[in-house]
Amino acid sequence: MRVGSSSASYGADGKYSFNGGNLGRYRVDTGRICVDFDSGQARCDKIVKDAGNYYLINAQGQRYQFRP
Repeated sequence: MRVGSSSASYGADGKYSFNGGNLGRYRVDTGRICVDFDSGQARCDKIVKDAGNYYLINAQGQRYQFRP
């Protein structure tokens, strides 16, 4: 997934990385993508589609358009 000039990778095996770092595992949970990072941190982001565009909305309400 491309988010601006950044790249998030969601593997079929549940592995996650952001820009080749920030490693962890992800799960899909009721309209959200949740990531448990290897560092012990965790995050859940909402994914919405609006007028044909996809957006990731984080816990702070920041909205990022992305391409799947």
